[in-house]
Amino acid sequence: MMIDMNPIDQKYESGRNPALVLDIKNALYRAVYAQKAEEARGRRPVNNIVILFRQINNWMRHFKASSVHIMWDTPRSMVWRKKILEGYKAREKSAYVADISEDLQRSTEILKALFGFLNVRQYALDHMEADDLIYALVSVLHPKSSVIVSTDSDMLQIPFRFNSCSQFDPKTEEVVEVPRNNPVMLKALKGDKSDHIPGFVGIGDKRATKLCDNKKLLVEHIRIDEKLLKRNLTLIDLSLCPFLLKNTLYTHKVLASDIKFDRKEALKTISEYKIKGMLAEFNDLIAAFQHLS
Repeated sequence: MMIDMNPIDQKYESGRNPALVLDIKNALYRAVYAQKAEEARGRRPVNNIVILFRQINNWMRHFKASSVHIMWDTPRSMVWRKKILEGYKAREKSAYVADISEDLQRSTEILKALFGFLNVRQYALDHMEADDLIYALVSVLHPKSSVIVSTDSDMLQIPFRFNSCSQFDPKTEEVVEVPRNNPVMLKALKGDKSDHIPGFVGIGDKRATKLCDNKKLLVEHIRIDEKLLKRNLTLIDLSLCPFLLKNTLYTHKVLASDIKFDRKEALKTISEYKIKGMLAEFNDLIAAFQHLS
């Protein structure tokens, strides 16, 4: 079994104007919860779409982005990984977490329409998570510089493998440090509670790191349950996605497609959907998109 997964070491010149790759559902979740938090405090909340656009503008300015790529998740029930592990990303209802499904659904509908006039490229494929599409895009863009915006730790394997890429965590507002050990193998060994992926019994962060530091010990340990390791690698390692070729070809197609900036249509969309507060900040939030490529 192949376990030596080294990062791509092809040299590149780090560009000042990277492609900004947005795990958009991840960002939208944060914006919706920010709006809900304001409502809970009894304040007049800012619309979550306005919050999201403020964030995107900040990221575009901070990184001096040359292009913006919007990556959409397929509905959770349709994810291809569920055929391998039924409980993958199963979510239990909690009395302490607000149900934001309706807000997400409506905001997603609006954003997909609005982004169509804002000089950005949108990516969505049946059964694919944003991670799958982001991996394919970065592999195509390499060695051009790219920045992934997401709080999802699963993304770290991408900058680990492609040195032209970095991950920015919008929660900490910092570029995430690329780990010394392959994050795929670490997660395959210890599992991922957030995604409901069981790992090897008795393996936590420290033990997983120790095994990855010693390949002899690692080989001996994975023989305990090679079937479990193989399943976990398939679920976690984006380079092992069985649809990688399809995703890569799709990415090429989207990159080759025309994009447009249409101020009038963007205004029309905002008016039709009655996005509170968006018209007041329209010039500030939309102008920067005109200069993307």
